[in-house]
Amino acid sequence: MSLTFDQQSLWSHLAPLLEKYQKSKSNKITVGFSGGLDSTVLLHALSQLKSDKKDFQLSAFHVNHQLQKDADSWEYFCQQFCEKYFIDFYSARVIIDNDSKSGAEAAAREARYQAFHEHLGERELLLTAHHLDDHIETVFLKLLRGTGIEGARGILPFSNFKKLNIVRPLLAFDRNSLLRYAEKQELTWVDDPSNASDQFDRNYLRHKVLPHIEQRWPGYKQTINRFTQNLSDVNKIIHKSTQEDYTTAFSENDSSLDLLAMANLTIERQSLLLRFWIKELGCKVPNQKHLQQILNIVNARHDANPQVCWGDVQIRRYRGKLFLFSCDDTFITQEYNWDLLEPLHIPGVGTLDVVHVVGSGIKKDYFQSGVNVKFRMGGEVCRPHKRSHTHTLKKLLQENAIPPWQREKLPLIVIHNEIAAVVGEFYCDPFCASENEQGFEIIKRS
Repeated sequence: MSLTFDQQSLWSHLAPLLEKYQKSKSNKITVGFSGGLDSTVLLHALSQLKSDKKDFQLSAFHVNHQLQKDADSWEYFCQQFCEKYFIDFYSARVIIDNDSKSGAEAAAREARYQAFHEHLGERELLLTAHHLDDHIETVFLKLLRGTGIEGARGILPFSNFKKLNIVRPLLAFDRNSLLRYAEKQELTWVDDPSNASDQFDRNYLRHKVLPHIEQRWPGYKQTINRFTQNLSDVNKIIHKSTQEDYTTAFSENDSSLDLLAMANLTIERQSLLLRFWIKELGCKVPNQKHLQQILNIVNARHDANPQVCWGDVQIRRYRGKLFLFSCDDTFITQEYNWDLLEPLHIPGVGTLDVVHVVGSGIKKDYFQSGVNVKFRMGGEVCRPHKRSHTHTLKKLLQENAIPPWQREKLPLIVIHNEIAAVVGEFYCDPFCASENEQGFEIIKRS
C-alpha cells in the first residue's frame, strides 16, 4: 500500500532532510523543473507550503535539452506555470553529445546536472522529483548491469554533484500517488514522448517487465525499498572501515596510495579501497575486469611499473605507490613566450602565475623582458639553489621521486637558454633571489 501524497506528507519527509543537510542555514530551495508530472507536483506542493508560511525561498530551474521538437514549448510551459504560482523561474539550454560512449540518456543527465551546478551556489539546495517507482527501476537496472552493494541501494535521498547538494523528498511516494494529487489539484503537465519508447532500458523495464512482477507480487515495491534500506545500513559499516583504510594508505602530497599499507589488507578490502580512492579523486570507477587488473598491479613484484587504462583514466605504480591521473590529449609539447603581465594557461598542464616575494624565487631583474616556458626534450642540465654542482634534470627529478609520466608536463622556466626553475620543484642558480632581494615565485594552478 503506497503512501498518500499531499502537502503535509511531503513536508514531513522534506523537513528532516533540510534540517540534516542544510548545514549552511540557507533557506533557498531550487526545484529541477522539467514540466513533467513528477516535478510539477513537487513544485506545486512546495508553492502551497510556502504560502503556509514555511520559511524557505522557492525557485525553479528548467534545463532545455533541445532533443525534442516540442522542447521550446515545454520550456515556455514551465515559465508560465511559475508565473502563475509566483515562483522565480530560471532556465538553461544545453547541447547533448549523442555520440557519447555512455549513451544519449547518460549524456543528457550529465549535461543537466552540470547546468544545475553552474546555476546554483553551493549554499543552495537542489530538489529533484525522483519517486519510489524511479528508485525501484534504478535498483533493477543496476542489478541487471552487475552492480555491487553501493549501486544496489538505488536512488539516495541525498547526494551531491561537484559540491552541489541534491535532495529527493519524493522517494517514499509512488507515481500513482503523485498522479492522484495532480488530478485533485487540477494540474496540467507535459508528456515527453520518449518516455513511451521501449528502446530505452528503463522504459522497457517500466512498461514490459515490472507490471508482470506487480501482478504476481503486488507489494514488491515496498519489499524492494526495505531491501535497499538494509543495504544502506550495511554500506555505512563498510564505508567506515574503508575510510579508515583510506586514511592509512592515502598521501595528501601526491594523492597516491601507499602499496605497503595496502599489502596488509585482504583482496576484498583492497578492492573497496581502490573504488573509494578513485571516486574521491573524481574519476569513473572501473568495471570488474579493470579493477582486477589494478589489483594485479597492487600485488605485482616490486621492480615492476605496470599500468591500467580505462576511458581517459590511467593508474600506474611507481616507487611503492599507486598513482591515478587523467590521460589528457590536449597537452602538446611546445615553447611559450611569457611576459608575466597575465597568467599563462597551458592546455593539459594548468595555469602559471607569479607572486611577488622577498628573499626567494627568481630575481626580479631577470623578468624584465619576459621568460620562455619549455618542456623536457632530454639532456637538460641545471644547478638547483644551494647545490654546488650542475646535474642533469633527469637525475634531479628522479631524486625528487617525480614519476616518469609527470616529468614531461613539468613547466621549465628558461632565461638566457638556461633553466631558471622547474615549476613546483626547485629554482636554479644563478637566478635565485638572495636575502632581501625582490623576487618572483612561479605557481601552477590546475
